[in-house]
Amino acid sequence: MNDLANHYRQENLDDQIKCALDSDINDHKDFDPNIIAAMDQFHIGGAQATRDMLELAQFTLGDRVLDIGCGIGGPARLIAQVCQSPTIGLDLSMDYCLAANLISDQLNVSDQTGFVQGNAIHLPFADNSFDGIWTQHVTMNIENKVMLFSEFTRVLKPGGKLVMYEVFLSSDNTKPPHYPLPWSVEGAHSFLDTPDSHRRIMDTHHFSITHFDCVSTSALLSVNQLLQRFQQNRLNKPNLGILLCEHYRSMMENLSSALTQDVLQVFQIIAQKSEDR
Repeated sequence: MNDLANHYRQENLDDQIKCALDSDINDHKDFDPNIIAAMDQFHIGGAQATRDMLELAQFTLGDRVLDIGCGIGGPARLIAQVCQSPTIGLDLSMDYCLAANLISDQLNVSDQTGFVQGNAIHLPFADNSFDGIWTQHVTMNIENKVMLFSEFTRVLKPGGKLVMYEVFLSSDNTKPPHYPLPWSVEGAHSFLDTPDSHRRIMDTHHFSITHFDCVSTSALLSVNQLLQRFQQNRLNKPNLGILLCEHYRSMMENLSSALTQDVLQVFQIIAQKSEDR
């Protein structure tokens, strides 16, 4: 796990983010979360993909939500804002957690969000702690998916919702993708599952699936739009280059290729934990 944390580690990340925030202040603009959405929504489709998932999730006022693999906190802040739900983010990278708390402080939403360092297969929370669990592009970094779902089941309240937006290896194509990709530079710590295998694990852990939809077409469109902005030299700033550094463009190119060739697929998933578990 230390090697995986190192993949996401960024020295002086908080300083880089402070510079981005100070730039907005120097430009005499009120700080707006949309300004950094290109950076703090660390998944395909950006903030719109998160909003789409929120429409499906239908969290209710006051639901306590856990965002696992929260990155620097963009989705957690959006959940808290849109649903008025207190949201805890957990990430393996301490750098990301510190940056997430910094941004929440800047946006005056620290009372609605909190970010802690931790391991998804050893969650530092009590049983039945959350009304909802949220993941976006997390499972491909986790080898022991049985333990992952055991932890989901443990900390989620009976009847609680599991909301996932995940990348899978296509069930019809066992060809491995080319690296680097956003979750792995050389293929280490990449444990891509297939949609069929994922369904079986969910069934085993007593989740009732209400939505299991392939959205690879819209995901590919989003990635290709980003690549077009690369070509036209008009990327939003700040952007994921702060997190992905020199591999940013090649990661997006490989991701586009894998989605085009149906090597990888992207799914929206909504499920509910059994009421009697």
